Amino acid sequence: MEKFKLEIAKALSETIGTTVNPAEIVTPPDRNLGDFAFPCFRLSKSLQKAPPIIAGEIAIAAAKVINAELMTVTTAGPYVNFSLTKKAITHNILNEVLNLKSNYGSGQKNSKLNWVFEFSSPNVAKPFQIYHLRTTIVGASLSRIARHRGYQVTTINHLGDWGTQYGKLAIALKRYASELPSEITLKHLVDIYVRIHKDMESDPSI
Repeated sequence: MEKFKLEIAKALSETIGTTVNPAEIVTPPDRNLGDFAFPCFRLSKSLQKAPPIIAGEIAIAAAKVINAELMTVTTAGPYVNFSLTKKAITHNILNEVLNLKSNYGSGQKNSKLNWVFEFSSPNVAKPFQIYHLRTTIVGASLSRIARHRGYQVTTINHLGDWGTQYGKLAIALKRYASELPSEITLKHLVDIYVRIHKDMESDPSI
């Protein structure tokens, strides 16, 4: 989008006869008005005209300079609005993708703010479920996109439930040791965890 800002600033500078900085090109609060907007307030004093009148005059002149296949020019009060065409957006994106390849959309490493992504944080004493997988995939994808864009990324997979649950599980392992196979699986741990809770109801000493 910066590319289009530069083109607009160049066209406005040519139209107005004074340098327009790309930073003066703003985003309209209502995107239905356009993709970019140029406020004409600062020109009111030097041109001795109301901003809406200046905007109308600039829009007519700018429309003659700017390629109609790239964008259209309209006004909304004191603003000159520019709307990109689908052709301009499509061509711009495809050209950048073809030229930059895997670097498309990338930013300088660690040039932006720090983002923290917490993944599924599963309970290690229970089976890994489909909802854990979904959030793991989403977290992995977003963290890679963020790194590519230049954000400082911290990823966390907090393994919780290290308290009373494991005390109960330890008691269950001792209590049902003779009934367990030599190779204990996670399913066996879940089964005896459920079982120890049922036994606790009838045997408070546990």
